[in-house]
Amino acid sequence: MNSASNLRRIPPAPSRRGFTLVELLVVFAVLALLIALLLPAINGAVRSARNAAVATEINQLAQGLAQFKSTHNVYPPSRIILSESGNYSVTYLQSLKHKQIDALTNAQLTALASRSVSYLRRIWPKMVLNTSGTAAVAGIPGGYYDFNGDQDGTGEQVHVLDGAECLVFFLGGLPGFVDGQPTTTGFAQNPANPAISSLNTTLGANRTSPMYDFRPGRMVDNYPKTDTGTAGNGFPEYLDGLSGVDSQPFVYFSSYEGAGYDPDDVNYAEEGPQSNGTLVSATWTAGGMVSSGIGGKFYKGGTTIASPAPNPYTNGSALPATGTTNPEFVNKNTFQIISAGFDNQFGIGGSYKASGGDVLPFVAAQGAVYEDGALATATLGSSIRERERDNLTNFKGGRLD
Repeated sequence: MNSASNLRRIPPAPSRRGFTLVELLVVFAVLALLIALLLPAINGAVRSARNAAVATEINQLAQGLAQFKSTHNVYPPSRIILSESGNYSVTYLQSLKHKQIDALTNAQLTALASRSVSYLRRIWPKMVLNTSGTAAVAGIPGGYYDFNGDQDGTGEQVHVLDGAECLVFFLGGLPGFVDGQPTTTGFAQNPANPAISSLNTTLGANRTSPMYDFRPGRMVDNYPKTDTGTAGNGFPEYLDGLSGVDSQPFVYFSSYEGAGYDPDDVNYAEEGPQSNGTLVSATWTAGGMVSSGIGGKFYKGGTTIASPAPNPYTNGSALPATGTTNPEFVNKNTFQIISAGFDNQFGIGGSYKASGGDVLPFVAAQGAVYEDGALATATLGSSIRERERDNLTNFKGGRLD
């Protein structure tokens, strides 16, 4: 029999201990380094994916415009006057004291009213429209054109839509609201009055379907300034969604079938600090519009009044001469859709080269911008066009750079 003294003594198991503070700090440092290395790649992938989503959406908007042309044999205009009485005489329009209209000269208003009537007649040939004076409201089913869908024939009588609003209006239809958010309701299937409110159960029951499914959560009514000086005019724009609630709307420019782009179809304030470090505080003047007129006068500095940002793009590096009409634009016979990109800044637009190292060339005279409605006295540096590099358009598959 073995005694206890003869048994091999089994050594006790070593006690377990945790990580030391130094070891934990090393682990945390390694993890932090890995995260720091991965974050740019992750952010880059996220941005690339979101840019791709916006590029796809631009293509879908372009398809909606193609469907519109197939239906109406014309692309929609990118600036239009909508008169609820059907009266487009210059005397009548000027009598309304509408600040966007008041900002136009008599010749400019005549041209815009004429262009508006021309396109409305081509899109809806049976509408009753008058350019000489008295509105023949008796020929309008319902008595008036309820373009803003408010069922109020005595309220705001005239509306001026810019390119961002035209994109939503013509592809989506009359504005409406769902749970307090802007939406589109299509047009009434009444050839003599497509602008019957969807709330009018007697006349507006049968409606066309929107040619693009605008998401209500991304529709806002911010531009242009109204007569009261507040944002919104009852016609929403469609945000590109890249930066959430701070996103800019998609802007749309029509070439008017090759007749020439009109840079004044979308006039927003210049955005952000310029290359000289100052902040341009451009404001809406004369109630909301600085106009170079109708017919494609291009943005240019110097003494000639020009269009604020954004502007449609021209081919090549040469800046058109002062007051040039119909320079060589990109997509000269169709349209341009532009997203401001992640930085929410459209930039001044203009010269664009499809290939080469400097696709957004800078011309010194092109750098003059508006400060509170007046041309800036200092010419700005070439970095003013940096903000356009992340812009997305329908004529390039990705960023402009």
